[in-house]
Amino acid sequence: MEKDKARWAGRANEWRNYQLKIALASTDDAAVVKFARKLILQDSHHDKMEYYQLLKARISKKEWESYLDELISGTPKSYAHVHQVAKFYVAEKWYDKLFQLVKQAYSIDVIKEYESYLAKDYTPELVALCESHIRRLLSENVGRNHYKNAVRKIRWIKKLGDVERVENLVALDRHDYKPKQIEPYL
Repeated sequence: MEKDKARWAGRANEWRNYQLKIALASTDDAAVVKFARKLILQDSHHDKMEYYQLLKARISKKEWESYLDELISGTPKSYAHVHQVAKFYVAEKWYDKLFQLVKQAYSIDVIKEYESYLAKDYTPELVALCESHIRRLLSENVGRNHYKNAVRKIRWIKKLGDVERVENLVALDRHDYKPKQIEPYL
């Protein structure tokens, strides 16, 4: 496995999966925790919720929150990281941490994906994030496809219930981006 790690990271993770299966069969909880943790931290191709469930079942409730926080802080930062960590937060119902993660991701697509969990408590903040993203999108991009994309996002803000912000964005379009004219697409 050590030889495979440098050249074929996927192969090393396959070995870890086999080791995890052996540990599960032998009911060696310490080994299960060890391999599930390694797979969460190193395997980027598999859904990590299976490993998360294995860890949660084997770590005491008293230690779980601090263990999970430490595990999350050790995961490699990437776009996939956002979604994986968000799944952990949703499973734990840690919506305040989920909101902070979504806020840092600064992507409307990420916001939309987790809206159902956050809209109840964070609607104004979600709308403000979307508005700033749309303003940036309009200031940096030109073209019909970008305007259609902006309109979809504006409609989504309207769906969240903030009609006033939608009107402000359309007014901004009329004033600052005259040639673009988003309004006809709404």
